This record gives sequence, C-alpha cells and structure tokens, in this order.
Amino acid sequence: MKVREKLVLYTHPNCDYSPMKKNELDNDGIDYDEIDLSLLPQYWVEIEKICKGGRITPILINLDGSPEIGYQGIGSDFS
Repeated sequence: MKVREKLVLYTHPNCDYSPMKKNELDNDGIDYDEIDLSLLPQYWVEIEKICKGGRITPILINLDGSPEIGYQGIGSDFS
C-alpha cells in the first residue's frame, strides 16, 4: 500500500455525516486534506472503486492507504 503524508477526507455537502467526521478529526487535532465531491466530481471514480460501485461519503483515506467508509459505519449513499 502507498504511504501518504496526510489523511484524505472525501466529503459531500448533502451528506449529514461529512461534517460529523470533519468535526471529529478537527476536535482530535488531526490534519487532513478535504476533497469536496460537489466541487471535484471527477473524484467519484475513486469513490466508486473504494465502495465497489457505490457513492458513499464520508470516506477517510488513512496514511497507509486503507479506507474508512462512512462515519462510525454510517454514510450517505449517492448512487
């Protein structure tokens, strides 16, 4: 797996769970790059690969490249 320098968080403004995940990371003082899928829709292709065809947010990509899908196991599905 590719090791990253920073966490990446995929979000969408119509997802109620995206701000919850952002708040959790911010409150824990964790640095991350955010990709807002409403502004950068070309990244949906990556989301679909991670979610096996689904369009779920939020998704956090850890430093080791492993994904965490949803917020505490729950996410918004834009399929």
